[in-house]
Amino acid sequence: MNWLTGDFIDFYNGYRGARKVLAFTANSVFCGVETPELVMGAGAAEKVKRCWPKAPSVFAKIIQCKLGCGGTPGVKPDYYLVGAQIQNAQIMAVQVKRNWKAKGDLELTRESLTRLNNWATKHPETFIFMNCPLIGRGGFTLEQVRPMLDEIFGATNNINITQLKG
Repeated sequence: MNWLTGDFIDFYNGYRGARKVLAFTANSVFCGVETPELVMGAGAAEKVKRCWPKAPSVFAKIIQCKLGCGGTPGVKPDYYLVGAQIQNAQIMAVQVKRNWKAKGDLELTRESLTRLNNWATKHPETFIFMNCPLIGRGGFTLEQVRPMLDEIFGATNNINITQLKG
């Protein structure tokens, strides 16, 4: 795992390698009945939504298919990790919360990050750029989260965790 200071989207956009993935922390709340969307209203998820406006509906469809759920709004069962290609960008949603209003869930995050690490290990040629999970809107400090990240990603060289300055 590599630590980078700055915005994960800037690092993703600036990387000139052939294979790259942008991973962002997410919840499992849908809004909208006719056209369900994953709630992406704050933090890293909102940044992704601003850059790729179709992301909320794309991820809602993928999560629904993965879980076999209908289009009902509200909190969905856990999906942990899902990926999509949106406008030539490879993007993964990493579930760290069940509800956008709640504090991040450590055990849910551990499972989601373990699945991301397993994916990264199977695809060592792909560089992953991800915001630091659970800090900021997740309600934890870097000091609380870092031991878990070191444990899960310690030996994985293609995962890049970003944190903003200050």
